[in-house]
Amino acid sequence: MHMARLAEEASTHCEESPRDFREEIIMTRHGKPIGRLVPNATRIDKLQARAALGRIRARAGSLKETFDWAAAKADRDSGRP
Repeated sequence: MHMARLAEEASTHCEESPRDFREEIIMTRHGKPIGRLVPNATRIDKLQARAALGRIRARAGSLKETFDWAAAKADRDSGRP
């Protein structure tokens, strides 16, 4: 089941309690759908997330090269990705 909601109304009431909705919300503008909010079907396991972060940090620490911030900023400023 889903509920239609005007885009203006959604932007005004999004802060109500976004974690509590359990059904799909379709946002409309002038009667046409422009987006939808879908409830999160799964919860994030904090222990798994911390373990993954630990693995990422360990792998990053084992790299022989260091990240060159000055080069990254120079690339950004020159217009390259």
